[in-house]
Amino acid sequence: MLLLISYTASYINPERSSIVAFIGLIYPFLFLLNVFFIFLWLFIKKRYLFISLIAILIGWNHIGRFIQYNSEKNINNTQPKLKILSYNVQNFVKQNITNTTHIKDFQNRNKIFDFIKNQSADIICIQEFLSDGERYLYLLEDFGNQNNTPYHYYSNYYLLKKNKIDAIATFSKYPIINNETIRYEKKNICIYSDIIFNNDTIRVYNVHLASIRLGHDDYSFFSDLTSQQNQNTDLKKKSKKILSKLKVAFLKRAQQVEIISEQIKKSPFPVIICGDFNDTPTSFTYHVLSKNLKDTFVESGNGFGNTYIGKILPSFRIDYIFYDDKFDSYDFKISKVKFSDHYPISCYLVINQ
Repeated sequence: MLLLISYTASYINPERSSIVAFIGLIYPFLFLLNVFFIFLWLFIKKRYLFISLIAILIGWNHIGRFIQYNSEKNINNTQPKLKILSYNVQNFVKQNITNTTHIKDFQNRNKIFDFIKNQSADIICIQEFLSDGERYLYLLEDFGNQNNTPYHYYSNYYLLKKNKIDAIATFSKYPIINNETIRYEKKNICIYSDIIFNNDTIRVYNVHLASIRLGHDDYSFFSDLTSQQNQNTDLKKKSKKILSKLKVAFLKRAQQVEIISEQIKKSPFPVIICGDFNDTPTSFTYHVLSKNLKDTFVESGNGFGNTYIGKILPSFRIDYIFYDDKFDSYDFKISKVKFSDHYPISCYLVINQ
């Protein structure tokens, strides 16, 4: 029954039922549990295995959003193509943090820069791009020059940031002719850039939606969950705290995607959407933003689609590249480099003839 309910999480706004959103979040575990029961009933009561089997088959299309096999596509080399890369760089630091006020030592910056340079991407969408210090603006130019992407647009998460970049940033090999920032409760959640490519204009959305915002105590709780002390003292209290944070994030993302979706509908140009959605493929977020668009992982990916590598829930796919029918995708990749709490994702998009 829970597996069936998880299928509805894509269609039910968390504002109507946050419980359904919670159940949708654990879809991969519910799926594996039902697979286990199929084998269990096979040896105990065979007729019962059809209960789990039917439940899995009803939501068969969900499986392809988590694991994929696509044969290699034959692409005409004369077709105009773009390599797109999206990466939440975790502020270029080693440990995920919620306050970027006093960061001075960006330990992973050079590693991330070298990785991205070797990707030779045409359009690079970065979330949590952070630069501080006297030469903070020069980092944008240096990054663009290193990657042959001289055109860029960035927008700080908060308007009050001064003498600092703490932003969503898009870099392009091709000219950017227009930009805009989309905000929610005075915070930047998305930017878009109109880019000239192949004598046409495309609109690239770079998205970063509300996170759960777990603190150090929350991560410690997960690490020590099996300890007798936690079980006997504050297990219930800390569980409620984390569930409350999850609920707040569900509700915020539901409102944020509605705002972004309305902007996308107004686009006069073909769209590409990249970014960190902080939500899974069984979520309302995914359903709204992927409407009338294609998912590069589904269309041209292989293997497991996990992109988050934080301390908890490591199997989740929360980073995406979507595109409309003007394009076709091939060679989607999740690069398993651990410079951030996210893996970078990339793909090629070709213009349909």
